[in-house]
Amino acid sequence: MYSLLLLVGLLHAEEPAPTPAPAPAEEPAPSPGEAESLPPPVGARVAGEEIDVQQSQEVLRKRAELYEALVKEGYVRRLRREERTVFLSEDPWKPRVIVHDDGWVYFKREPPRLHAPGRSFSDQGSPASYLLCVIMPTSCLSVGGWLVSPRKMGAVTADVMDSTRDKVRAMNDAVARRELGHRLNQDIPRDLEAIWARVDLPPEGRRLLLFAYWDTRTDTPEGNAAKGAIEAFLRGVVQQSDIPFTAEELAALNARRESVQILELGARALDAP
Repeated sequence: MYSLLLLVGLLHAEEPAPTPAPAPAEEPAPSPGEAESLPPPVGARVAGEEIDVQQSQEVLRKRAELYEALVKEGYVRRLRREERTVFLSEDPWKPRVIVHDDGWVYFKREPPRLHAPGRSFSDQGSPASYLLCVIMPTSCLSVGGWLVSPRKMGAVTADVMDSTRDKVRAMNDAVARRELGHRLNQDIPRDLEAIWARVDLPPEGRRLLLFAYWDTRTDTPEGNAAKGAIEAFLRGVVQQSDIPFTAEELAALNARRESVQILELGARALDAP
């Protein structure tokens, strides 16, 4: 009986999950009183709540399509660990596939494991099916992929990667769109409102920080989308206030900018006070 319990315990033992990297610290959001005193940004939120939901649903669809592609390759979804799903092959020597919710996919050699006699490696069976292991322990042991040559393992991995490449790319693109939408719809407006609501800085100091926030966005498609959201806030909130950018001020800031683009805010900025 002790041997049986030991074998069952080894079966369900799992490798420790990697320690996740600490999340970056977020800047404090403005207090409720400061946020409520600000007018809503006109056009700054380029993606609404409905779009956020649609983008999240798209990620789930693309992830499900990747799961189906792995099943067609002989894999069975077996384990769920935090934010990743582990797929095991019906063949004990083939590598396991780990799919992260954020789009990362990688392969790992399958270690030696116990399995119920007469069952596939991915179907471990119930504890009662391991009674034969007490009499014939070797009938329940699979060496996994430890004895498989790197060339053979690489060929199998390449085949699975080729067959799922389009699904992985589609899921990665969906995750990128969701994260960009979250950035444009929530993070950037929050940061801009926090800067504009600061009471420890004079108006020219706040405008300088807002310009620096715009200027430090990268000249990439994602950075240009962020700049568009910032410009919408500046036009809809700052330029409609009693303390907008003046033409002289904006010209001086643009003269020493790092960005390839020039910040243009329309006719209101052309009028000096």
